[in-house]
Amino acid sequence: MAKKTTQNNKRQKVNIKKGDTVRVITGEDRGKEGSVLRVFPDDGRILIEIVNATRQH
Repeated sequence: MAKKTTQNNKRQKVNIKKGDTVRVITGEDRGKEGSVLRVFPDDGRILIEIVNATRQH
């Protein structure tokens, strides 16, 4: 019998590696560029330096 695939078992391939330079295309940080610090293939997300950084006043 063939295995049933569910939404949780699907994993999207991430073609981005640590150290790549990327540009944000959506969200409030749109247009910003930075290098990839970490890749989360299970979530389909990446962590980019400088983007989403908080500032203290």
